[in-house]
Amino acid sequence: HNQTAIFGKNDYKGLQESAYLNLIRQTYISNTNHILKYGVSYYADRYTESFSGEHINAPFSDKVRVDLMSGIFSEYALKMEENFNLVAGIRADYYNNTEEINYLPRLNMKYNPTENTAIRFSAGRAFRIANVFVENASFLASTRTITLENLNPEIAWNYGTNITYCFRFLGREGTINADAYRTVFENQVVVDIETPGELSFYNLNGESIANSMQIDLGYELFKRFDVKIAYKINDVQTTFEGVEKVVPLLPERHALFNVAYATNFEKWKFDVTANYIGQSRIPSHVEIKEEFSHPFNLYNAQITKRFRYFDVYLGGENILDYKQNIPILD
Repeated sequence: HNQTAIFGKNDYKGLQESAYLNLIRQTYISNTNHILKYGVSYYADRYTESFSGEHINAPFSDKVRVDLMSGIFSEYALKMEENFNLVAGIRADYYNNTEEINYLPRLNMKYNPTENTAIRFSAGRAFRIANVFVENASFLASTRTITLENLNPEIAWNYGTNITYCFRFLGREGTINADAYRTVFENQVVVDIETPGELSFYNLNGESIANSMQIDLGYELFKRFDVKIAYKINDVQTTFEGVEKVVPLLPERHALFNVAYATNFEKWKFDVTANYIGQSRIPSHVEIKEEFSHPFNLYNAQITKRFRYFDVYLGGENILDYKQNIPILD
């Protein structure tokens, strides 16, 4: 993967070369209701990056980072009758740059108390290596002074549950989904824009959590006319220089309303979506008095005509032309 970008006087160039090997063996314990898998994996990534500009504390050219991840893993799957499934696994990965072994357990369960209801639960520990310039490119188009520490891998515990209920109402099918998930970071690469004119990347020193809850309803109102409604709450907090705050520029609420209609044999398809984007915390700035942004709505629509060998569509995003009054300050 080769990527270049120019942000005013900030120039970025990155090359990623990857290799991956995975060997798995599967066997049964007593019968096919008990499945055991185990194996080894090997990841190799070489990153060659350059970042130059007058706004970084230490410009670098053709800086090379080699990530080598050697791992062993095992997974057990249990299937009981038709209403319960369980998958439990653990892997151990040795990472060359920290010279540590990371143990990553995980558990997934699914239970069907009735034919129309499914309850899922998942939990696990996760490990990843951040590439901060590519992942935060939107912040580079500014005159912020960039500071970069030696960054450790991100490690977090994730767990949550999902409930799905399928129903029939007035002879039509519908589905209700409810999700609740939580992530707790042991370490995180903090992207700090709390100080005007500065962009800092450093390791977490404190607490960082992310909670997400969503409920959605899908229903066929009449033949080939589908309606979907969804609502989501985000509660994401991170410690910035010793102070725990809500993560900036991340909407706390989301809502969606979608209607879709198709004619016979789907020769014509019509789709309209309304999105509600709730308030986000705004980092401190001398030109901005508000602590939170104002909520807003976005509307998208599309019409599709299907032919035998191809489709033609006409659509629009943000069709009411919502935009910030003053998008650039200072």
